[in-house]
Amino acid sequence: MALGAGAASAAAILLAVALGAARPAPGLHVVLGETPCAAPCWHQIVPGHTRVDDALQQISTDPAVEDLIVNVQNASWWWNGAQPEELRSGSRAFDGRMLFAGDSPDSLVDGLALVSSLRLGDLISALGPPEQQILHFSPADARPGALYVADFGGWQAFALLSCPLRPGDFWNAEAGFAFGTVGLDLGGESWASGAGTLQPLLRLSEYCAP
Repeated sequence: MALGAGAASAAAILLAVALGAARPAPGLHVVLGETPCAAPCWHQIVPGHTRVDDALQQISTDPAVEDLIVNVQNASWWWNGAQPEELRSGSRAFDGRMLFAGDSPDSLVDGLALVSSLRLGDLISALGPPEQQILHFSPADARPGALYVADFGGWQAFALLSCPLRPGDFWNAEAGFAFGTVGLDLGGESWASGAGTLQPLLRLSEYCAP
């Protein structure tokens, strides 16, 4: 019996998730840390608690950092290849970014964002479903796509997904990580759901359908 388009899409998504769930858990501790510095703590930096000057010192002395550029309200850095393999290098925008609102000596870090080579599906498989999932869609005049955000409480994972979208594209998308206050929005409409990845995947499939 032939499946309808919606049922076929749901079946393909479920198959992709089931196959991906059999993979072993990745080295999440590189990004999420371990006690006493577990997410949202990273590199001894805790958004809302660590001073910007102290955080910049921490990052600049990391031997794996090649370039560190400090701008107004943010600082970006790129790795030189000596970082753990879970932290991806060569990103055009940044490999890591720190956000802060003030420039006084007592200003605190507001947020941190990191790109990684960890796959989004492996992350969800290892940690279980997030507390909330959000899709931020591209504005109407931009290339169709969405920023998927998984809120795990205290920190978020995110991945940029483009249309056309195959079921495996979600599972294999490289995950970024956000700690503290980090703006994650593409400028278009947003959609949110609770735990369970099937609903956002179906919504993405509908959005990307011709």
